[in-house]
Formats: sequence, C-alpha cells, structure tokens
Amino acid sequence: MSRGGKIMTDWLKTEFENPKVQYRVKPFWFWNGDITEEGIEKQIREMHEKGVGGFYLSARQGQAVPYLSQKWFSLVKYACECAKAYGMEAWLYDEYPYPSGMGGGEVLRRHPEAEHKVLSHVRIEAEGGTELSHELENGIILYAKAFLVQGNGSIDRESVIDVRDNIGILQTEQIYQITGLTMYNNKRFFSYGPQNILNVTLPEGKWIVEIYYEKPMGDFKFYGGYIDPCHEDAVKTFLDTTHEAYKKALTGEDEQKSNLSDYAKGIFSDEVGMLSPVPWSDRVPEAFERIKGYSILENMPGIYDASWPNSYRIRYDLYDVVNQIFVESYHKQVSDWCEQEGIQYCTEVPFMRLSTQRYSHIPGGDTGHEKAGRELEWIYDKYLCAFRYSANAVASLARQLGRKQCLIESFHSVGWTMTLQDAKWMLDRLAASGINQYVFHAFYYTIESINKHDAPPSQFYQNPYWKHYRKLADYAARLSVYVTETRETTEIAVLDPVPSLWALLGNPFHGFPYEGEDKEEKEKCEQLRNNWMYTTKTLLLNQLQYNHLDSEMLPEFTVENGRLKHGDASYKIVIIPPSLFYEHSAYLKLKEFAEAGGNMVFLGNLPYLSMDIHETDCEAEEKWNWLLEEYPSQVTFMKAEGRFENADIENAFIEKIKQLADEPVDILFAEETQRKNFITSIRKNEDGTLFLSLVNQGKRPADVILYNRRSSNYKMEQIKMEDGTCIASGCLQNKKKLKFAPLESKYFRLTKEVTLEQKDNTNGKERNLIISTKEPFSVRVHGSNVFRLAKWKISRDRKQWFATEPMTLIEQAAAFPLLEKEDYIYQSTFGTPKHVKMKFPISVAYRTEFEAESKPKSAEIMLDRRAITGTYKIRINETEVNRDVFQYRFINDEHNLVADISNLLKEGNNTVEIEVEAERESDGLKDPIYLLGNFGVSDNHVLIRQPEKAVFDSHYIKGFPYYSGDMTFENEMVFDKCDGTVNVSFDFYDTCMDCLELKINGTSLGVRAFTPYQWKCQAELLKQGKNHVELIRTNTLANMLEGTYFDYDKHELVNI
Repeated sequence: MSRGGKIMTDWLKTEFENPKVQYRVKPFWFWNGDITEEGIEKQIREMHEKGVGGFYLSARQGQAVPYLSQKWFSLVKYACECAKAYGMEAWLYDEYPYPSGMGGGEVLRRHPEAEHKVLSHVRIEAEGGTELSHELENGIILYAKAFLVQGNGSIDRESVIDVRDNIGILQTEQIYQITGLTMYNNKRFFSYGPQNILNVTLPEGKWIVEIYYEKPMGDFKFYGGYIDPCHEDAVKTFLDTTHEAYKKALTGEDEQKSNLSDYAKGIFSDEVGMLSPVPWSDRVPEAFERIKGYSILENMPGIYDASWPNSYRIRYDLYDVVNQIFVESYHKQVSDWCEQEGIQYCTEVPFMRLSTQRYSHIPGGDTGHEKAGRELEWIYDKYLCAFRYSANAVASLARQLGRKQCLIESFHSVGWTMTLQDAKWMLDRLAASGINQYVFHAFYYTIESINKHDAPPSQFYQNPYWKHYRKLADYAARLSVYVTETRETTEIAVLDPVPSLWALLGNPFHGFPYEGEDKEEKEKCEQLRNNWMYTTKTLLLNQLQYNHLDSEMLPEFTVENGRLKHGDASYKIVIIPPSLFYEHSAYLKLKEFAEAGGNMVFLGNLPYLSMDIHETDCEAEEKWNWLLEEYPSQVTFMKAEGRFENADIENAFIEKIKQLADEPVDILFAEETQRKNFITSIRKNEDGTLFLSLVNQGKRPADVILYNRRSSNYKMEQIKMEDGTCIASGCLQNKKKLKFAPLESKYFRLTKEVTLEQKDNTNGKERNLIISTKEPFSVRVHGSNVFRLAKWKISRDRKQWFATEPMTLIEQAAAFPLLEKEDYIYQSTFGTPKHVKMKFPISVAYRTEFEAESKPKSAEIMLDRRAITGTYKIRINETEVNRDVFQYRFINDEHNLVADISNLLKEGNNTVEIEVEAERESDGLKDPIYLLGNFGVSDNHVLIRQPEKAVFDSHYIKGFPYYSGDMTFENEMVFDKCDGTVNVSFDFYDTCMDCLELKINGTSLGVRAFTPYQWKCQAELLKQGKNHVELIRTNTLANMLEGTYFDYDKHELVNI
C-alpha cells in the first residue's frame, strides 16, 4: 500500500504522531439493545475521545428497534451526522445480523425460489432380479442411473439404465388423530412428510445406482433459511430493500442536495458464500452448459466418482461455474451499486479462490482470534490454506488489484479475558502481513443479560481498561500509517494449487477439507493441501514474506524485465507447490515469464494432468517438463515424495529462495528455535529507504541478529508505534544484535549511505531497577469488591433440585428432567404431526447458598435488569427484597440494578432464593447475581474480612477473585540513589498482561498497556532509602462476568 506521489518519508512527520481518522480503528458497533439518540451521542463521544476513527454500524441480535423501520433509519441518520460532527467516519453494515443478503429476512420472503440448495449424492449397491426399494430425501432428482458391475469389479459405462422414472413419492410419516368432521367418527389417519422413493427391479447381475438430487438447505441461523447468492434477482431485491433504503433514508427524496457518501464512507458485506459441501446452485445446470459447452446433468457421477471419464475436469468446471455466477451475481452487483453511489464496497466473505473478492474496493478477511503467545506454527497450520482466515491472502489480493486498503475483522470470540496486550499482539501480526484497516469485533451498545455472549468481548466503555484504550487506538493507527505509506517489497509469489484442490473435492470455503467419499482420494487431497500449507508456512517461519498467486488472475499480469506485474505487485520468483494441473492460460503466462528471465521453483512434482479436452495428459506433462529443460538456470525442480514435513527439503528450499530473493537484510537468531516465534516484513519507499518490521509473537525474550547483505551502510532509526517518535538506533554495517522482550515488536527505518557516526539512543547507559513482588502489598480496590453467585440449584416442586448455571429455561429443561408431564403441551393442526411445546406459565425456583465468616459491614445485591425475566421475587435469608428499592447504577453497563442488603446478611450460612413465573422459553435466571461490598472472598468462596494486604499474582488476587476494575498495590521500597535514567520493571516481568500504572513517590511514570512492561524513571525521583511505590492494575471483565482467568503459560482458560 503506497501513495505513488510520495517519495520521501515525510509521513513520519505529518501523519505518524497523531494519525488522521482514515488510519484509525473502525470497530463493529453492535446495536444490540434499546437504542436512543442520547446513547448514540454518548457512545460516539466516548469513541472519539479514545482515538477511534469511526465505526461499522451493525444491527445485531438483541436490538429493540425494528430493523429497516422509519425509527431505525432515523437513528442511523442521527449516528452518521453525529460521527461527522466529531470528525469521524460512519460505515454501514448491510444486514441484521449476518450473513449478508437476507435483508432482514425480506429477500427470502419475496424470493422463496432463491432458497439455498444443497447437492446430495446417494450410491447404492444393488442385486438384479430382486426388487430394490430405497428411501431418499425430498428433493429434485437431477440424475438417477444404474450401471452394471463387471466381473472384475469395474463399472460398465455402456450398460446403463435410467431409473429416474422409477422414483416416486411416498408420505412416510403416519399420523393418528382423535378428531373428526362428523358426530359419528372421531378417529382419523393421515400421512405426512413426502419423500422420494426408488422402487425398481434391475436385470440380473450386480449394479451400482448413482442418484444426485438438490434439496433446500433447511434450517439456518436467524431466519430459518438463507438465500442462494447466485440468484441475481434475489440479490437485486437485497439491494433494493437494504442499500436503496439506506440511500433514501439518509439523502432524502432530493438526491441533488446530498449524496450517500456525505453520510457513509462505505458498506460492509459479511460472510456471503455457498454452503453446500460441494458448491451448488439451482442456477448451475443452465450456466454450466452456457459457459462450458456441455451438460453437467449428464456427467453428475464425475462429481463423486474419480474414475468417471474426465472427472477432474468436470469437478473443476463445476467449481469454476459456481465461482463465476456467484461473483457476478452478488459481488459485482453490490460493487457496481457502491461505485455508482461513490462509496466503498468492503467485504469479509469466504473465497472460492483468491479472485472471488476481485470486485471489493477494500478486500477483507476474518482472523486474529487468539490470545497472546499462541504458537505461530499453530496459527499458520490452522489458517494459511483458508483464504478468508489468512491475512497474507487478503493483502496479496489488495496488492495485485492496486487497492490502497485491506481489512481484517478480528478479536471475535477471544472472550472476556482479552486484554489490550492480546489485541496489540494480534495487530502486529496483521500489520506484518500487510493489513492496514482494523475492524474490531466489537463495541457493544450494551452488555446486558445474555447479549454479552454474542462472540465477546466488547472492547468498549463497559470494560475497565477503556480508560486506557487510547494507547491501543493510537498504536493501531500508527501501524496503519506505517503499512499504508510504505510499499511491500516481497518478490516471491506462491501459485495456489486451487484447480487441483477443486478437482479433489476440497471445500474452498473452509480451507479445502475433503468433501468426497473415497479414502484414497481423501489422502491425496489432504497431502496436496498440507504440502501447499507447508510451503507457505516454511517461508514465513524463515522470515520470508510471500504473496498468493491465483492462476485465474495470472493471465492478466504483464511481464516486464523478468517480473510478473499487476497493480502494485511485482514478482521475480514464482513457487509452485505440488499440483495436478493449471489452466493452459496460466501455463502460457509462466512460459512468457521464464522467457523474460523470471525464476520458478517447482516443489514435489510438476503438473502432469490436462484439464483441456484438446490436450492429453502426456502432452500436458511434456509442456511442463519442457519449461524445466528449456530454462534450466531459471526453472528449478526440487523433487519430494509424500508429505513435505517428512521429506527433509526445508534447508535446500530456503537456501534456494534466499539466493534468488537476495534480500538486503538477512534476519537470524541467537537461538534457532526463536525464528518460529517471529514475523519479519521488509517494506520500502520509492527513494529506496527500507522499513523493517520485527514481530516477536513468542512468550520468551529473543535476540535477533541483522546481517547487512549490501555494500553500503544503513542508518537505523526505531519507529515507535507506542508514542509516535522516531529515535536514532545506530548503524547497520555488517551485523547488529537486537534484544526483544516477550511479545515485543520493533519497527525500523534503514537509510542508505551515511557516515558511521550515527548515534544509538536506544541503548544508553541506564541502570535497571527490578522491584520485588515477593512480599505482600497493601491493597485496595477502587469501589466495592464482588462476589459472583453463578452456581445455583433449580426446582419445579422444591423437592427435587438440579445444579445449574444461569441460562434460559429451555436450556435448563433440556439439560435435566426438570419439568413434569403437565408442563408440556402437544399441538398439531388438522392432519399434521404433533409438536411438543412447553405449557406456560411455568413456575420454577432457584436457590444458592454461601457462607460468611462474619456479617459484612455493608453489602449490596446487583443484577442486570434482564438477568431474570418473567415475573420474579428475590428472597435473601427468607426475606423478600422489595423490587422498588433497586436503583440503576453504572457498573460496567447502565442497566445494572443495585439494592442495599446489609441488614439481610448474617454470619454463617446465607441463602438466596428466586421464584420465577416464566411466560416463554427464554425466561428464567439467565445471568449471575452479584454481591458488592467491603468483604473478601476466600479460595473456597466464603465471605471473609476484606484483605488489607495481598501478594501480587498475574492471574488474580487472593481475596478479590471476581473483582474487575482498578486495584492499587502499595509498599515502601528501599532503593539506592543513582544518576541518569533508570529502567524500572517488576520481577513478574511480562507475565501480567493487564494495564499497569506505576507511581513512585506520588509521581506517575505512566501506564503500560502492553509489553515491554518497563518504565523510564529519572534518578532524581528516587530517594536514598525508603520510596513509596504504587502499582495500579486494571484488569478485564472476565473475573466478574465469567469467573475466569487465562493462564498464558498453559494457554488455557481457567475457572476460578
């Protein structure tokens, strides 16, 4: 990503310290509650103050304002105007809630014919001469033929019988009802549930019956179904009901006075894809014949049977047709609409191949869902083959299309233990991969009740660390400036073996897992997939960046001076992992590339099959071998059999690529194992200035050695993402050693040809002061301590009790035999099956107990306003707590209710009982209840005196296990007097990932939100002898909301 007109690195002066709004974080802003103008303005102001640049306004489950109603649009317009007033960017999200395309359900209502279809296959082994009866699902039969099996077990393709006419319909479910139309009879029999039934007697012999049919996908989240995005008319209706509606609501009737772009920068499409394991649409048969010139319906067995003539070509053609009509029907339509309106079309959608998002103005993906310290190799193994989850793939496409921005939706489902350190750790990885727009999942309008469980966390003002969020927001914005204003330099492309994976029935929407039915073919698919992943992973773990290359887009590249060029991409090396074949047009472009001096490295095998009906397999193999023979100095073949991880090719492969790449700087490590924790990226400006990203993703310190591979020296300056400064870091002549704290990243500018007098201001003579935390500190919380009541018993009759956590009544009824026969009702209409429903109202009782060593001096009960739904009463020690005494108080959210219960608690055993009369399945005790007060909580969950002293622990503090917020630790420490600057840290080093503020003798040294957790202290601040030390720790909501902490050493979530 670069601005072609900029040559010098003046962005470090003009953009970097305080980045403009276009570089800043834009989270999903989940409208998931009772939305008001007052709440909108308050929350936008909060975002603005913390350095957030805008938002994607997202309708989300839990919202109380009807989607696409006049009130909805009025609030959206108010939010857009409010954002503009604060100098922020408003972006629209095009669905409620997701995936895109449904228009809040309206599209499927208007286009029932566009319901998503799934391709199903049945293969039956049959004996001739006897009647065969086989029940199929209810669907449209596409193909049904029987093939004679010869004596050697092979199938005789000539001996075939079409059995489509032998398939009929039966209603297979029997219904007996006590009902009637007259007074003379009250018993009725009905049938229900039509199914396709094959009923045939085949001639003597053994037969294989192949049946293919399409059926509605059926129940799907939120709306009970999903549209087929290959239906062009349905997508047009989606645009009319959503995009056009937004345009009309925001601009008014007179479009001459305002444009949609005056209100919104762009619109986001999310998770649109094909959901059949083998991609399918009822639009395929017509499109297939039009595009490919032959009938897919006559060749259906080739989809699951690899022995069918031209099976691989049939599969490739099927996937190719689906991709074409999907992209043209959905992505091009939406992109064209956005372009016409002058706004950006940005996407986070599954790919069939890299080119699926070619119409996106801002291509996007969905990754960054781990906590700090997760091994890079684990991440690469999980994500590199799934384009949607690969930041490398998204950045590759953006570079090749010349897009200036590419985005990643990140952080969903990391959970409430996610810290700012976790976020920064993930952002460093994304930036090193070339991503420059960060879409955080998510900022919740509210975290009330079960709304908080929508793939948390909310990183918004509800979280205790929000007061320090500016540090992360500025860090992310500077990363965006850095990536946007420099150019990626990698000249290595890896040609994706997507055509081969399609031919082997790899599912492109989920990282190409095998979706066929043959064990040998499954191994073949998995081996090819794993070898591709090994190729890309090995490059990254050896500090070599690469771009993905799509063979469909390859013919569009130009060849200049031995390089493949397209958009902002320029490659002199193409790596080709094992594959079966590629399109002939891709071969011709690679041939042109070799003729112009380009370099190719084939791994494992050369392509050896033909996908062209006019070319034999032998001819295909010969043409690829010809490249090797004709250009031996440029085309390398590294033979390897089986899976690459067992083939011992890494050293030779990396040596060859490094030789060809000839990078200006080589990155090595004091310990070989450390390289697997690092990501390296080299970027540059037009004037030749290099920018080096060194990202330590590991939990251990590391030493990096830079080797200068050029004859000129480099002046080094460290670019500080934390504070926006750029400091001298000496020279790189031959080599230079750099030290990294755990999870620390460093960014450098390297300028050529300077004198050797360049100072190094990063490693001056400074003393290190390590403060011990072995002894207890005086400790105090900023507010009340918390006791979380999350373990309850539930009963219908107060005799039989079942242990439960807070959840909806239907979940509790499903978990154990809570309800009696009379609590259910069996309903049906005339001639239809009975369905079981709960019979309301249903009364249940919840009960929990806890011990108190002594009666707390003060105590309050706190619950979310929708923690209990239905009609309810709360009793503490048999005394009812009057609902009128509860008052709203902001404790992480506006909707918490608090009541004083100091007089109700007692020493010893205490009980809390809640009686609920439920009116719906989602009623009941759904969220924990909390006690607030000046007590402590012991390890065995007994209320005790609030501790005045405690030992600092990275997990949680004894006596305060459920507390979320600020906690201050104070002690008197004896230090020696010294001169200069002192580096202060604690003996727990970087194991505590929370926000930490250090004060010495009343003066704050600042807040550290991420590693390294070190503070610069001027010597005059330290006294000879005793010094007063304060450490203020701000944790996450996990302690309070979930009763958990995260063990980073074991990388596991732990219940307190």
